[in-house]
Amino acid sequence: MLLLHKFRKVFKQQIASIGLALTSESEDELIAKNHEKHLHLKTYLLNLGGSGQLAIAELQIIKGNIEKALKENPFESQENLLTSKTIGNYTLYTEKEVPKQEINLVYMQSLDTKIYKDDEYIIIKQKGNYDLIRKNPVFIDFLRGKITIDELFTLIASMQIPNGLYLQKPHGFGNPEKIKKWKKIGTVITILTAITLILVRILKYMQIH
Repeated sequence: MLLLHKFRKVFKQQIASIGLALTSESEDELIAKNHEKHLHLKTYLLNLGGSGQLAIAELQIIKGNIEKALKENPFESQENLLTSKTIGNYTLYTEKEVPKQEINLVYMQSLDTKIYKDDEYIIIKQKGNYDLIRKNPVFIDFLRGKITIDELFTLIASMQIPNGLYLQKPHGFGNPEKIKKWKKIGTVITILTAITLILVRILKYMQIH
C-alpha cells in the first residue's frame, strides 16, 4: 500500500539525516540505532473485515540506556509498579506516590500510546494511521516528514514527567474491541453485497427468459 511505503521511505530519510544506519530490515520492520537512540518501525495493514483495510504504523523509540530498556521490556512488566493514578486518558503506574504536579500528555495521544521513563532511559511506543480529520499523532507526523527527527528527539527530551509507566486508553482502531466490531460489520457488508449481486443476476436472467 502506498501509505505504508511512504512511512518506510520517510523513516529511512529521517534516520539518514542524522547519520543513523539501519541495523535490521524486513518487509514490515525497520530498526535503526546508535549508542543512545533506538528506533523500531513496524508497518502493516489492519484487516477490518471483508475488503476493508487500514494502514497502521507502530513506532517505538528509546533514548538513553538502550540495552537496559530492551532487556527490561517495561511495557510487559508491571509487578514492581504498585501505585496507579489516572491522568486524562492515561493511567500512570509508579513504585510510589508521585508529588502533585500538572502532567499534560494530550499531545502524545494516538490510537495507542505507551510511555516508560526512569533515570536511565525513556521509551515510547505509539500506534497510528494517517488521519484526514483529526490531528495526526506525533510519530505519524514524523513518518510523513512533517517534523524532523531532531525535532522529535527534542520533544522527547523536553518531556517533564515523573518516572513511571504511562498507558493510554486505546482510541478508535487502537481498541481491540472496536476492531472486532468493525470486522463483524465489514464481514456482514461483504456478505450482503454478494447476496445482492446474486439476486440482481437472477432477476436479469428471469427478465431475459
